[in-house]
Amino acid sequence: MRGKARPSALRVFKDLVKTVELTPADEAKLRKETRTRETEKLREKLRDTGILEVTTSEDHERLLSGDFFPTESFRAATRWFEQARVGGSNVLLLLGKEGRGKTLAAGSVLVRNEGRGRYRTINRLCRWFQSRVKEHTDQFDLSLSTELLILDDLGTELDRDIARVVLQEVVNARQDRRMLT
Repeated sequence: MRGKARPSALRVFKDLVKTVELTPADEAKLRKETRTRETEKLREKLRDTGILEVTTSEDHERLLSGDFFPTESFRAATRWFEQARVGGSNVLLLLGKEGRGKTLAAGSVLVRNEGRGRYRTINRLCRWFQSRVKEHTDQFDLSLSTELLILDDLGTELDRDIARVVLQEVVNARQDRRMLT
């Protein structure tokens, strides 16, 4: 009788299983609760990346809901991320005037990467680098260890010489390791 269930076993199993039929309202409530839990998990992950510190509450909601304007920055970031995951270039540079959606596009990449990564402004990275040099510690451990690193506000650095050195070292080290930057 290998492979066939005995009728008595089926009856016992049937008695143990309770069938629950959800009403459409219950199903809708369950879907909403699930979305809420998933949104909160994503919010926590994005908070850890640093992107929520520099975006507006309106942008937070866009990042969490996936409701993005199809800007050129967004399309370029999406294309790059999909290609980078399958062996394409691991470095993307978005250029443009303020208000063109570059930061939000970078945030969308963090969302696609399920919140695994870090967002840093160039000034914050330079300050961090300078404190590491004073402490004589490994300057690039944080920048190198994260799966995805987003550097923003290039061109606004307070000390261009330090920024150039930091940027060159971080990008080169990450490029050598094929890490997304």
